[in-house]
Amino acid sequence: MRHLENEEEKEDDDAEIQHQQLKRNWALKIWCQEEERLKALEEEEKAQTTKAEEEEEESESETDSEKEEQTSRKLLKPVFIPKAHRETVLERKRMEKLEEKAEHKRLQELKDCK
Repeated sequence: MRHLENEEEKEDDDAEIQHQQLKRNWALKIWCQEEERLKALEEEEKAQTTKAEEEEEESESETDSEKEEQTSRKLLKPVFIPKAHRETVLERKRMEKLEEKAEHKRLQELKDCK
């Protein structure tokens, strides 16, 4: 009888060992799958971060180029205007004519008063 009990215990022990081994294998498989999933998520996050940084750099460079365009629009090339056509010279001539007219008018008034 003892021999049968020992064999049954061995079978129970073997079954328990197999059961524990299956549990370990199952846990290891789940752990490996989780590790793979986490690695995939990390790679995806890195890719998104890199993409976001590239987009940010592009938008910064677009902003810089837009600023350059705006600046270049504001800065006009100088245009040569002959002296006779310059506003300052024309304005000075008008002022001189007005002064001459005013002086001529004063002289006329003085002559008329005498």
